[in-house]
Amino acid sequence: MHCLTILFAMLGECTSGYPIPPIGLRELYRSADLVVVAKAGKTESLSEKLDSWFSAKVTLTVEKSLKGKATDGKVTVYFAQGLVCPAPDRYPEDRTQLVFLKWRKEIQGYHARGLSYATKELAPRALEVYLLRLEELSKIPAEKRDEAPSPATLDWLVRCIEGPATRWEGAMEFQSWGSEKDPLFKAPSPAQLSKAQRGRIVDALNGTAEFGRDEIYAVDIFKEIPDSRMDTYLATELRAQYARRRFYCTATLMTMVSERLKLEGGEKLISEFNLADAAAGMIKALGKFLDLVEQK
Repeated sequence: MHCLTILFAMLGECTSGYPIPPIGLRELYRSADLVVVAKAGKTESLSEKLDSWFSAKVTLTVEKSLKGKATDGKVTVYFAQGLVCPAPDRYPEDRTQLVFLKWRKEIQGYHARGLSYATKELAPRALEVYLLRLEELSKIPAEKRDEAPSPATLDWLVRCIEGPATRWEGAMEFQSWGSEKDPLFKAPSPAQLSKAQRGRIVDALNGTAEFGRDEIYAVDIFKEIPDSRMDTYLATELRAQYARRRFYCTATLMTMVSERLKLEGGEKLISEFNLADAAAGMIKALGKFLDLVEQK
């Protein structure tokens, strides 16, 4: 395997490159043979690698099964110990995780398809949300390969986006991750979202205390969809960053607003913001930009 850096034209400023193409919650669950909440035991190094890849194993004690069944409440997982890139699946001893596993007949054992994406260590409240979303997903008929999401699946993705814990899991499916990704399902089109569904996303964003990476993925869904409420949300976030004098993905947000509102002079001020060598210069450029927004 090799490291793959994924760049987005609109998201490059504020998202780090992924070492492997991301795998979202829907694909992880649908492709898994075993999905469990489990606590890891001690990792054991193997005397020789299995399948030229797996160099260690760990026994998980199952606390809850969501898909499949573990014999005697235990499951052995093989993985590449010491792997740095791609981001590996990890099994810290005595830590509980939500784990998505595939059976591999060549090694007669389980491994984590998706590496780091398949082992999720979550806070208790976040885990509750994940389990609820997975229970819902288990009741929705799975699409065939390359089949567009059904209305039920699409609404499930919106519910994921509505919750901060699972926001990335829903929003990431609307992104294009490059030709090297071989998705199990066809990505949904933002155009499939109804006005009501878009409104639910905006409502959820307005109710989020802090703007971060997951919110960037959510707003990017709207990049080619006219929506006055999203325009207001983006401008409001920029004003909040200006007031706090603390910036996050600010140039990306400015670009979105400038293009959506067709701001004359917006591109020049974005350039000024990017080229500013001190906070004062960034504040000045953003202030002028917000003045343009107020004139629209």
